[in-house]
Amino acid sequence: MSLALHGFPGWRKIGWHIGKKLHDILHPPDDDGPLEEELRARRLKDVLKGFAYFNTVDEIEEWTPLSVDPLQRANIPMCARAAQTVATCAQQGKKTRTILCHDFKGGYVDSEAVRPNPSQNSIYSCQYLQNVDAFIYFSHHLVTVPPPSWTNCLHTNGVKSLGTFIMEPQSKATEELLRYRNGKHILAQRLAAMTDAFGFDGWLLNFEKEFEEDLTNLVASFIENLKFEVGPHRLVLWYDALSIHNKVDHQNGLTHENAQFTQKSDGLFTNYMWDLQKLERSCRYAEKCGIPYDNLFFGIDVWAQNDPMPGPLRITFPEKGGGGSNTGLAMRTLADSGVSTAIFAPGWTHEHFSTDLNGLQSISDKVNQSMWEGRTLPQQLLCGCKGRPHHTSSYQLHSILNSSIQYPAGSSEFFYTNFRPAFRISSYDAATRSETFAHLGLQSIHPTKACHSLSDQQVQYLGPLSADVIHTWLPGNEGELKSSLSIKLETPVQAGSHEPRNTQEEHRLCLYNLAIECKEQLSLQMVYTLQEFQDAEHYIFEFGLYFFIIAESGSTRYEYLPLKVEKRFRSNYDYFIQESSAKSRLIELGVYCRCRPQAEATELFQCHSLSVVPTSALTSVLGLQFSITNLRITRKEIINRKEERLEWGWIGDKDLWPKCLPLSEITGPFSHFVVLKDEKEIGVSQSLAFPLYPEGFELVQGGSMTFTVQGICFAGIGLRELAIASLDVEYEQ
Repeated sequence: MSLALHGFPGWRKIGWHIGKKLHDILHPPDDDGPLEEELRARRLKDVLKGFAYFNTVDEIEEWTPLSVDPLQRANIPMCARAAQTVATCAQQGKKTRTILCHDFKGGYVDSEAVRPNPSQNSIYSCQYLQNVDAFIYFSHHLVTVPPPSWTNCLHTNGVKSLGTFIMEPQSKATEELLRYRNGKHILAQRLAAMTDAFGFDGWLLNFEKEFEEDLTNLVASFIENLKFEVGPHRLVLWYDALSIHNKVDHQNGLTHENAQFTQKSDGLFTNYMWDLQKLERSCRYAEKCGIPYDNLFFGIDVWAQNDPMPGPLRITFPEKGGGGSNTGLAMRTLADSGVSTAIFAPGWTHEHFSTDLNGLQSISDKVNQSMWEGRTLPQQLLCGCKGRPHHTSSYQLHSILNSSIQYPAGSSEFFYTNFRPAFRISSYDAATRSETFAHLGLQSIHPTKACHSLSDQQVQYLGPLSADVIHTWLPGNEGELKSSLSIKLETPVQAGSHEPRNTQEEHRLCLYNLAIECKEQLSLQMVYTLQEFQDAEHYIFEFGLYFFIIAESGSTRYEYLPLKVEKRFRSNYDYFIQESSAKSRLIELGVYCRCRPQAEATELFQCHSLSVVPTSALTSVLGLQFSITNLRITRKEIINRKEERLEWGWIGDKDLWPKCLPLSEITGPFSHFVVLKDEKEIGVSQSLAFPLYPEGFELVQGGSMTFTVQGICFAGIGLRELAIASLDVEYEQ
């Protein structure tokens, strides 16, 4: 994945190696000395942002789990996905497993920190995680640990979070890491211990370095040992670079040169310059080696569509126009072949295009939606490319969602969303740019176009109902915008149509495909606000939620849950789903409307949160007692800098917590904590600490102040704070 080297089209292998040697001469490794000291100092400062990475062998060998700072640990346990994928009568063709490899601006950007500074730009996040198997956090540090913000976001959506171990030509003394010491493989043990200590789910191994001696057997043994150490529920992926002949020789598929390493791992991440012949040969060789097709993840370089290309030319399938908005086109080919997909640099949308918030959405956001959903690209992308390389003839027909496997949202036992995006907006008006605060780890589960209705096809599903996450003012929020899901009835028939006005239509829109077992009574809860209609009562008869269940006998049923139109304020909707069979499943949740054709769009209601939880778990949680304890301020020096933070603990009825709901080893029943200063929210924490560094926040400037910490429950049970604690502090002026 050494992107400065891998994309020289048309060269034979010897030409590739000549190019590699020239690159090493023109870009020699950095010298030791002050640079290494500066990197070490930066690494220590980055602890305050929750970042953890290692650049030298000594740093790896000196590390122990006890050295992990609380800010660096992910607290959200993995949401266990249901075993089955979403299979619908609306789906056509095969689907491909999908992993994302996130190489973004060198890694560890401010928006991924546990407490980022405010920004006036949109940030990259992935709202389509029901279509993602694993997410690799990539950078060019020797060891890259995923930030806890990303791991928490991924775990909420059931996606595995992987770090990267990379050896490059400038990596020094790395050969010794691969050797056994006293019969133990120290590197494998260290990397496995990091997954436990930091709370993520495995590794991508990328060996872009040729060794002074042939270490093929040692490398294979290392992969095998690492896989044993991390266990069966974590992933170890091998990248297509180093061959068994000790050459960095990208195969762009599975061959004899990389099969030995692939067999020791959970899968092969191929280089990006594959073609149909290499794909077919890889499948044949996989059969010969006994490697499952879907353990072959064929790389797609999203940046390859750019023209002109920064740096060496990069090519990905298809050779002309591949990558970028055509990423889904390559995925269609991979899905039809039965293999899997690895998308490299999906954050291209927010690195190549403007992230400036024009209103509440940037050009980069719109390009991201186009690449994943097939929405129309803006006419003017202002990206600096020559011509219009991204406006291809096929991008809308071949979106990523059309070819990627979709998994049910939530777990097999509960579902919760508050539609929270990866950022909150503090204010917005037509004359003022929005100011955003990232909180990537709190991104909730969003509905996407990938959701399909599994019930009968007698109603219109892709018609006039729409659902979009919006930002709205809510009373009492002191100028802060809150996110919600806006349900709109668009125009069923075009204005001027001669459709009879007394015709009644029924429309449904699936929001989420689920797979919740109905072993007992389920409690469905929604918090919503109805909107004022303008003469809408003349053409809207009824609207609300619906759900769809497949019973143990194989029979199916759906049920409508109408909302009362006369209510015009924030309301709670509670409904008990009566279905007591472990083999019955709630598989679909959506909205519906019965209406006459009309010419103007109407917003029906805004949904603020939606949950499905076993009633027994809901009752149990509401009866438990939890407390935040020992709220305090701690102070220490880090690199000539005074660091202050709030810290706290918690106690409560942990052993009585329902088994079907998440329970963190770190924060217990709390998914996160809201931190307030003098009754105004200043941030959130997903650990038992909150840094009080002053940049951009004006927190500590003397005088008295009161800090308050509120503990928020997993799964939005009752939308209540489980615990609260306050601390009065006096600072010298």
